[in-house]
Amino acid sequence: MTEKITTRQFDMANYLHSEEDIAAYLKFAFESGDNKKISRALATALKAKGMLATAKKTSLNRSSLYKTLISHEGMPNIVTVNKLVRSFGCYLSVIPARQRQLSE
Repeated sequence: MTEKITTRQFDMANYLHSEEDIAAYLKFAFESGDNKKISRALATALKAKGMLATAKKTSLNRSSLYKTLISHEGMPNIVTVNKLVRSFGCYLSVIPARQRQLSE
């Protein structure tokens, strides 16, 4: 008799418990330079923090956040990205690419 194995879909949002977790996750996405990865990472962090709470904290429209990030219908603009990142307890920083390569 074979045993039935039950699985569930992996959801990274379930593992983003702290500002440090979110910062590391977003850093990886931003360093990839891939806009879709960045948008998906922002959506995952948004899910981890809660859509309604984040919308209130940032004064961003919940339905437009959903349409832009969760449904993957669009790309967030820089104002939205900055507000989201700040609401996650993080900030954006820029370093020269050469400096990043030296630290790897």
